[in-house]
Parts: sequence; structure tokens; C-alpha cells
Amino acid sequence: MLAGDLVGQGRRPSRRTAGAVLTAVAALAASVLSYYPHFLPYFNELVGDRRRAYRILADSNLDWGQHVWYFQQYLASHPDSVVEPEQPTAGTILVGVNMLTGVAGEPERVRWLRDHFAPVDHIAHAVLVYRVSEKELERVRDHQAP
Repeated sequence: MLAGDLVGQGRRPSRRTAGAVLTAVAALAASVLSYYPHFLPYFNELVGDRRRAYRILADSNLDWGQHVWYFQQYLASHPDSVVEPEQPTAGTILVGVNMLTGVAGEPERVRWLRDHFAPVDHIAHAVLVYRVSEKELERVRDHQAP
């Protein structure tokens, strides 16, 4: 409503107001375009690290199946990747945001990953990429031991 008031009512905005509106429009366009070609899971810049957007919203906010082609391409170029492992595993781990949050599947299955590691990348914002070394995995196992 404020933006409409700035340019509405048939009056000409000041140079300062026009500059502010143009800057805001340019910033919005840059923010949206930075998600190209994955516009469905768009979050504004307040989300911070996009790999952590699942902590705010998941389910259909991030995953409409738009990632499938990109996921297949990633697997073809990274054949050693492990997809949603049944137990703690070292290597390149791929986990869907809905699995990680418990929207789809059992959230306890990947608790070790969610609690101890941060994603290093994403695939179309719907699948998170983790890299877990043997040493890091041992630390997690030691931490979980009774």
C-alpha cells in the first residue's frame, strides 16, 4: 500500500521517491532472478542461506517435483552419491527437504544428518547435498554412543 501511495494519486513523485521505488524494484527483480530457473521455491533475501530455507517452510513450498531432472543429472555426474541413507554414512549424501523435515518419511532416519551437519549445496532447492567425512561420522557415532 505504501508503494502504491508513493506513485499513486496522480501526483508526480519526487526524484528521491522515484529513485527509492526504482531501487526497490531492481532489488526485487535481482532477488527473484537469482533463483533462475527454480522460481517455485523462491524465498526473499531475509531467509539468509537458501540451503536452510527448509527450516522455515518445506513441503510444497520447496518441492513440486521441479528438481527431478536436475537430480537425475546430478546423480549421473556424481554416481557415488548416497540418496537418503538408512543409517549414518560417509560420503556425498543427498536428502530431500521433505525427508529431512519429516513431511515425507521418517524424520528420525536422518536426525544424525540434520543435527550434526550443514548442507553444502542444493539441487533445485528441493534436495540438499551434504559431504560427510569418515572422521566427522566417527565423531557423530561417538557422540551418540551411550
